[in-house]
Amino acid sequence: MGGISQRDETKSGIEWNGKANYVFCEFKCLSDISTKVTGSILRNQLARVIENAIFFTGEEHEETKRPKYVALVTPSVFKESEINSRLYRYKFVEYASEIYGWRSLKKDIEMSGLELRDGYLLKDDMVKSVKLSWLTYRELIEGIPNRSIQERLVNLLSVFGDRLCPSWDDSQ
Repeated sequence: MGGISQRDETKSGIEWNGKANYVFCEFKCLSDISTKVTGSILRNQLARVIENAIFFTGEEHEETKRPKYVALVTPSVFKESEINSRLYRYKFVEYASEIYGWRSLKKDIEMSGLELRDGYLLKDDMVKSVKLSWLTYRELIEGIPNRSIQERLVNLLSVFGDRLCPSWDDSQ
């Protein structure tokens, strides 16, 4: 979709065509981010998604200086609550911090013990280019300009009822 297409030599691999921005998303319903990420016991799932966004274009592209957009999408109850009941809330707040967030994220990626893709170096400006946002399912659906798609998603989400979108107003 947009600037992303399937890599020819793979069944599920994707590549960037260099033309449009992209957003990497981590969707959560009732589960938390995993700390059992393949290859490293020190890496969390949110850091892995952000790392994938950072290195998605490859280091050889001048476009690596473009912002890397990463969105966390959760039920509204977890975003709006003052209770830190999910690890992703802690990590999102930590990584989104204006002052030290990028340093913390860089340290988490480097400390994972994984060799960076194709031997790339993780540079400060690459980590600083990450733009994090946290959306609720409701915000995501309300932002869809196509009313037909919006209505279909509301119907799909209604299967989960209050568990998925506890603040969803059925009159909308």
